[in-house]
Amino acid sequence: MKPLTLRRTVITLAALSGLLAATAVGSALLGPEHIGLGRAVAILTGRDTPLSDSDIGRTILLHIRLPRIVLAALVGATLAVTGAVLQSILRNPLAEPHLIGVSAGAALGVMIAGLVELPGALVGLTTTSVLAFGGGLSALIVLYQLSKVQGRIRPETLVLAGVILNGTLTAGIMVLTTYLDPTRFVGRVVWLMGNLGSLDLGTLSLIGPFLLAGMGLLCLQGHRLTVMTLGPDTAQSLGIRAEFVTRAGLVVSALLIAVAVSVSGMIGFVGIVIPHILRRLIGSDYRLLLPASVLSGAIFLIVADTVARVALSPTEVPVGLVTALCGGPFFLSLLAKRRKMGAA
Repeated sequence: MKPLTLRRTVITLAALSGLLAATAVGSALLGPEHIGLGRAVAILTGRDTPLSDSDIGRTILLHIRLPRIVLAALVGATLAVTGAVLQSILRNPLAEPHLIGVSAGAALGVMIAGLVELPGALVGLTTTSVLAFGGGLSALIVLYQLSKVQGRIRPETLVLAGVILNGTLTAGIMVLTTYLDPTRFVGRVVWLMGNLGSLDLGTLSLIGPFLLAGMGLLCLQGHRLTVMTLGPDTAQSLGIRAEFVTRAGLVVSALLIAVAVSVSGMIGFVGIVIPHILRRLIGSDYRLLLPASVLSGAIFLIVADTVARVALSPTEVPVGLVTALCGGPFFLSLLAKRRKMGAA
């Protein structure tokens, strides 16, 4: 693979940015209610004259499709970049955001929100989102304590602790489903399978800056994360504070995952599919891989959500099912490839 240059970085990110813009526009136009490109541009620029006081096209574009596209981009970018970071600090190419149990903690918070009645909302976030974030944060604290060995985080211990924590929390989710009111059961299950259609722009304005700031912090660690793939001892000998990078990468990634799951449900495989495809196309230098993961993850989830909306219209399928149908075979192919490499 060619060495990373400024020219290659600019060309790659510019191409992905253009593709992201085209994907967002296409998603905004597609759906049961047809909205032409000219009309959409007029609405967004304020030059459109409403056809009536209850203009359905305007309402759908501004209050349904656009918030959904923005949320899909934010969540997809978050899952992709955190997947790439976890694969570096855990030195496990099969690592992905849901491996460490934080998403299961957030999902448990969702189920608890279905069992308790709490008044109102907190700073614009629903009770479900608040409890989901609290569950993810609690899972992070438990994971952090379980993965420490003699004061240091061991990647192999963290993976094992994450798998055990994920299984335990999933069992707790299954238990709580038996206590849910039947009128809430279907809604909670669908939400857990991935739901990007429940937030408005006001809520997005609260979580968007947090997610963007977190992703920015991770992207700034590109050089350190590239060196970390060589192992902590090698990284330490090259002047990288391996333990600090591991702790910071884990905490920031887990917090981002908790926020993403709290507003979108369990959307799997994005964090493993996108980084692997990008490594084959642009190489393993994290200075380019991380920002490329941000853009590619956003593109992937916008496309997946669009398919979920229109494939079986007027019925809508959870976006998590679409990503699973794409990511499941990809994950199995990776396992098969690693098995062949181990046998060779």
